[in-house]
Amino acid sequence: MINPETNEKIAEFEFFHPLFPHITATGIWKNNSIYVAELISFTSMSLSIFDKETKTTTVLTFSKDVFRGPKSFLEANFTLIASIGLIMFHFLRSEYKKREAALKIKKQNEEDMKKFEEEIAKEEEEEENEKSDEK
Repeated sequence: MINPETNEKIAEFEFFHPLFPHITATGIWKNNSIYVAELISFTSMSLSIFDKETKTTTVLTFSKDVFRGPKSFLEANFTLIASIGLIMFHFLRSEYKKREAALKIKKQNEEDMKKFEEEIAKEEEEEENEKSDEK
């Protein structure tokens, strides 16, 4: 900790996992004050400084951000899951379009085959009519 007025280093604190219920420490702060430090949890602490000359108390609280990692599989792998989902969507859409085009071609072929069979049937009928007219 640095005094903002004089840029003088006052004290240094390290966060560590506490032994419950709480850890407290007392000591002399500079020459005219005493302090009480209390570790509240493994990420926060409170520091109270009592100035003997001015009879003032300064209370400071400190907290430390701890990266705990993702809470679930989905949070940990969201980008991967979203990418795979997007790829699957595009793949299924392209397969659907291919299948739709194949069905259209099949339907067109069936219609063409029906027309062809109808034309052949008409030609055969006309030939039979011509043969029967000749007799």
